[in-house]
Amino acid sequence: MTQYLFMMIGRPAAPDAEDTVTKDYNAKWMAWIGDLAAKGALKGGGPLEAAGKVVTREEVTDLKLETLDVGAYLVVEAESMEAATAIAQSSPGTEIGATTIVRPCVPVG
Repeated sequence: MTQYLFMMIGRPAAPDAEDTVTKDYNAKWMAWIGDLAAKGALKGGGPLEAAGKVVTREEVTDLKLETLDVGAYLVVEAESMEAATAIAQSSPGTEIGATTIVRPCVPVG
């Protein structure tokens, strides 16, 4: 089994939203994540804050997010890239046009 990093591209998460549409959407995400965890495929991840830093040797600057940016990440274990992409395609984000970048993780150690 290989681990894959999913970088979820979309609008920032709103886990505390009170409107019905967003609450329903968040419930779909929680069910999807719960299913991955129950199957043993989910190894970690979560939504990202809408802030950050860009760090180089010379400087540290504030991250300037785009309208659509990396809003969450997951580490998922799958049999193959094809299986990992099928998991990514089943995410609730695909229903609203979100994109997921899927990258295999290189084992270290």
